[in-house]
Amino acid sequence: NYDSGLSRASADLKQTPDSVELLYLGAFLHYRRGENKDSMLFLSKAYKLAPDDWRIHQLFALNYITFNMNEAVEAELKKAIVLNPTNAELEYQLGRLYFTLNRFDKSIETMQRALAITPDYPEVYDSLGLTYEALQDGKQAEANFAKAVELDRKQGTKDPWPLINYAKALFF
Repeated sequence: NYDSGLSRASADLKQTPDSVELLYLGAFLHYRRGENKDSMLFLSKAYKLAPDDWRIHQLFALNYITFNMNEAVEAELKKAIVLNPTNAELEYQLGRLYFTLNRFDKSIETMQRALAITPDYPEVYDSLGLTYEALQDGKQAEANFAKAVELDRKQGTKDPWPLINYAKALFF
């Protein structure tokens, strides 16, 4: 419950206004509620206290997406990666940014770095499938979609739609 969490975090911040954890939590809850300006205010306060906290840079990036500030998104994700280089999610998010910007080679490169960190990351394979689909490489798209489905099943996630058949329908 975002409302309850935000109320508790705000009350606790009155007692400890310099708590990076509470400021980050408040920023995250505002972000999840779609209150990006408020999220950015909390993040700015947290940043002043802990400029090398990778989570703050990641959340800045997520907020910047809503403002369509793609260069800032890229810069913040790259900063977060430098601060936390073993976090596959950060590479994945950067790869998704590159995909949305039609920078497919950069997307593939970044997604490969995510897989080097976490080889069984189904969302990365799904994104690679979409990227290869955009490049009209049906064989690579199908292979990556198949791997995503395999990992989803292995991890107990249901496939919302048959990715493999979708890829086949597009290219064959």
